[in-house]
Amino acid sequence: MERKPFSFIDNSILRKSLRQFVELHHPDDLVHGVRHLDTAWGYAKGLLDIYGTKADIPVTTASIYLHDIKLEGENPLSGVERRVNSARTARTFLENIGWGDTDILRVQGAILQHDQPFLTPTTLEGSILKDSDFLAGFGAEGLIRVIVSMSENGQKVDGIIKTLEVEMPKRIKGLGFQESKEVAKAKWELVSDFLSDLKHGVLTIKDARKKLNDRDADRSDLAV
Repeated sequence: MERKPFSFIDNSILRKSLRQFVELHHPDDLVHGVRHLDTAWGYAKGLLDIYGTKADIPVTTASIYLHDIKLEGENPLSGVERRVNSARTARTFLENIGWGDTDILRVQGAILQHDQPFLTPTTLEGSILKDSDFLAGFGAEGLIRVIVSMSENGQKVDGIIKTLEVEMPKRIKGLGFQESKEVAKAKWELVSDFLSDLKHGVLTIKDARKKLNDRDADRSDLAV
C-alpha cells in the first residue's frame, strides 16, 4: 500500500532522517553537504507554500535531500554519473524506510532530471527540485560552492570566471517558476559585482574614493 500524503509537520520527521543520512555520507562537503541541501530546501519550501496543494511534499523533500549523494570513486566532473548514482542511492534509502515503488520512482525521476538548464522536468516535484537547487547556487552561497568545487577539481581563476560569466546565467535562464526568476535576479547583483571585481582586479585610488563617496551618499538617509 502506498503512503498517504504528509503534512509539513509529518514531513519534519522525514527531513530529519534525510539530513542524518546525508551527514553520514559526506559531513564535511561544502558543495553537496547538508548546508547546500538545507538552503535548497528553504527555496523548495517557498515554492511549496505556493504550489504545495498540487505537489507531493515528501517526494519533493526526499528529492531535495537525496539529489547530490556523493559516492566514492565518482567522477566529480560528471553530472550524469552524479544524477544516476544519487537516484540509485535514493532508492536504497527509501526502500529501507518502507516507501513503495511508485513514490521512489517519482523521487528518482526528479533527481535524474535536475541540474540541466534547458531540460524541463516532467513533474511538479522535479521542477521544484531543479529550481531550488539552482537558486541555492546563486548569491554568496553560490560563489562559495563554485570556488570550492572548482578549486578541488584543479581549476584556476579563469575557469571560475567562465563559470560565473557563462554557466550561471544559463541556470538563471533555465529556471521554470516566475518566483524563482525574481529571486535569481535579486541574487545576481552580488555575483555580478564579484565577477566584475575579479575580472578587473586592481582598484585605483580615484575609483576607490568615488566608490566610497557613492556608497556614503546612498546611505546618508539612513544616518540617525
